[in-house]
Amino acid sequence: MTSRYRSGGGLMAAGWLFAIAGAGSATITMAQEHVESPHRHDGQGRGLPDTAQSALFTTDAPLRAGMARVRTAVAAIVPDYRQRGLSREQATALASEIEQSVNYLFANCRLEPAADASLHGLLAPLLQGAAALRRDPAADDGMPPVLAALESYPRLFLDTQWQVVP
Repeated sequence: MTSRYRSGGGLMAAGWLFAIAGAGSATITMAQEHVESPHRHDGQGRGLPDTAQSALFTTDAPLRAGMARVRTAVAAIVPDYRQRGLSREQATALASEIEQSVNYLFANCRLEPAADASLHGLLAPLLQGAAALRRDPAADDGMPPVLAALESYPRLFLDTQWQVVP
């Protein structure tokens, strides 16, 4: 069985797409509601998924492409982030790329239920980080959850093209 990030006949996907088109607390609220919703497949709690599983989940081309887009955008600004912090323009551009990439994942990615649930645990912190970056480029809840989600991805999913963010 595959999942297209839907719950209740596709309304959840529409809600996610609406939420990521905007910014700020609406994005965070939708991300939290989605992670906490009955749609969850394995009862996992908030935050990043458990990476102690025995086997990696398989990926599809849209998952690999969407996550690579996020990784590329983050890797391009990590040196600035670590040396002097992000400008408002950098933070806004990164937040937009994260939101667009997650939008792409929602529209195109098809995973088995357990993999889907684990992916949700990565997407919520990405969206929360994007919203925080829009609010304040120096926010403690901006880049750290984004970097943590990207660090967790290869511990959960088999993606032979993945490169660790420097």
